[in-house]
Amino acid sequence: MNECTTGPAARAAQPQPPVVTLLVVGPAGCLHELPGHLPAAWQLRWAETGAQPSGADMVLVMDADAGAVAQMLRSSHEVVVVAAVANHAPARTVVEILNAGAVACVRLGDPGAPPRSSRPT
Repeated sequence: MNECTTGPAARAAQPQPPVVTLLVVGPAGCLHELPGHLPAAWQLRWAETGAQPSGADMVLVMDADAGAVAQMLRSSHEVVVVAAVANHAPARTVVEILNAGAVACVRLGDPGAPPRSSRPT
């Protein structure tokens, strides 16, 4: 390669990845390492449960239910909503969340751990 195709001007002219703003709504829980795994162009914001998705491209709703997903989508029809539920959430809950408009629903936690209700206190 020569300087014409690899020099500073050529590198500056290459398209940059789009900036994506991810809003995490609700308790962060096990997501303390999330920032280190996101692409450099992504911006991460945290908000309390019930926050509005203003300025976000994508919203991750923690401890989600169908109502929380529907509320996000009513607030902004353009936002992408991903829901996070407990590892042992009933399948019915996952289906309700997806039917409410979430593009995905992920289960959080250790898949080998027993449900919280059966853990010793």
